[in-house]
Amino acid sequence: LKQLRSEHPDLPLMMLSGRGEPLDRMLGLELGADDYLAKPCDPRELTARLRAVLRRSHPATVPSQVELGDLCYSSARGIASVGGHDVSLT
Repeated sequence: LKQLRSEHPDLPLMMLSGRGEPLDRMLGLELGADDYLAKPCDPRELTARLRAVLRRSHPATVPSQVELGDLCYSSARGIASVGGHDVSLT
C-alpha cells in the first residue's frame, strides 16, 4: 500500500481483506487506503464502495472501466477481469 501510494499518489485505493478487526481497518485507512472492506462481503456493497471511492477521487467524471495492468473492473457490467478472463466477484 505504501509503495502504491508513493508511485501513484492519485490512484484511488480500496483494501479488500480477510482481516476485519477494527484495528486492521484503522491501520489500512491510516496507511493510505481510501476505503477498507472485510471479506466476506456483499458484491453489491463492494460495487457501491468502489463507485464512492471513484466518485470522490474523480468528481467530474467517473470512468465506466478502471484498468491497472492486466486487471480491469467494469462498473457498468459489475465484472472484474484479469488478462481478459472474467473473475467471479462473490
